[in-house]
Amino acid sequence: MAITVAPLTTVVMNSAGQDRVGAASGINNAVARVAGVLAIAVLGSVMMNAFGRQLDQGLAKISLTPDVVHSIQAERIKLAGLEVPASLDVNTRAVVLEAVRDAFVSGFRLVILICAALAAAGAAIVCCSVPKRITPRALPDQGVAEADNKSGRDRHDCCADCGAWAGGGGRSCKLFRRCR
Repeated sequence: MAITVAPLTTVVMNSAGQDRVGAASGINNAVARVAGVLAIAVLGSVMMNAFGRQLDQGLAKISLTPDVVHSIQAERIKLAGLEVPASLDVNTRAVVLEAVRDAFVSGFRLVILICAALAAAGAAIVCCSVPKRITPRALPDQGVAEADNKSGRDRHDCCADCGAWAGGGGRSCKLFRRCR
């Protein structure tokens, strides 16, 4: 997250005109917070369900009294920090702890796979929606002609409004909707 949030915020803020920077910042922050809350809620629920299902399967393989099973299931909210009843013998206790560890790893693996799938989906969306080549605009202290000479383009290939390469003809670039 840390390596993507700052550059993404920079892109959002740079794409907004000076008159809309405040709104862009507010929208960017609101979307980031809502996404974080949804991720915690949804992925937390997925983890709890996967952990509980796997724990139930693991406990079914062990011969435990209904009271011990109920005691363990009452503690499942603690995930890997679940405390095994002290009344169990050493061997049974070790088997139950192994079932708890396996259930935690299973749930964690599922959450990580979901995150990886979401990251891959995000990468695919970016690949399909971002233009293949964006040339940098002229810096404010550079003239358009100087920037164009470095890129090997004629001045009439650049946007008359912002200086970005517009594909020729002096038309507006419509880059990030900054022009017209």
